[in-house]
Amino acid sequence: MMDFNLLVQNVRWQIAHNYTTNKDFATIAFGGSYGGMLAAWLRMKFPQTFQGALASSAPILFFEGSVSPYAYNEVATASFAKYDASCPDIIRKGFGTLVDWRDKPEQYAAVGLAFNLCTPPTKGAEIDAVIGFVNGALGTMAMVNYPYATDFINPMPPWPVHEACIAAMKVPLINDEAYVIAL
Repeated sequence: MMDFNLLVQNVRWQIAHNYTTNKDFATIAFGGSYGGMLAAWLRMKFPQTFQGALASSAPILFFEGSVSPYAYNEVATASFAKYDASCPDIIRKGFGTLVDWRDKPEQYAAVGLAFNLCTPPTKGAEIDAVIGFVNGALGTMAMVNYPYATDFINPMPPWPVHEACIAAMKVPLINDEAYVIAL
C-alpha cells in the first residue's frame, strides 16, 4: 500500500506545482470487494493522503477471531430460507448425504447421474470436488440474487435463489438420493 500512497502523493505534488488549479483538494479511494478493502485500509493507514474511502462489498473485518468463520454461509443460507424455510434443510440434507457417500463407492454412480457427470466419481476426493462445485454454485446464486437475469459470472435467471429452491422442492424427497438430486 505504501507504493500507492507514494504514487498519489507524487501525483498531487505534480498537480500542485505544474497546474494553476486549487492547491487544496481531496483524494478519495474507491474499491469493491478486495479493492474496497484496500481503499478502506489506505484511508485508515494514510489519512494525510486519502481524505475518504468508499468500500463496497469489502469484508474489511472478516478475519479469524473477528467474525464467525461461517458468516458467509449463514448469510447465503438466509437468502435461501427467505424463499422457503425448507429450502436450506433440503440443501443441508443433500450435502450431508454427499459427505456420507464420500466413503461409499457403491453410491458414486448415483452422484454421477444426479449431476450429469461425464463419468461417475471413482474416489472420495472426486466427491469432495463435487461438493465444492455445488457449494460454490449455491454461494454464487446467493451473491447474484438479482431481480433480473445476469451473465457476468455465469448465466443466471432473475432471482436465481428462488429458482433453485423451486427446482429443489419439485423433487419428490423420498430417499437420500433424492436430496442429492435436489441440489
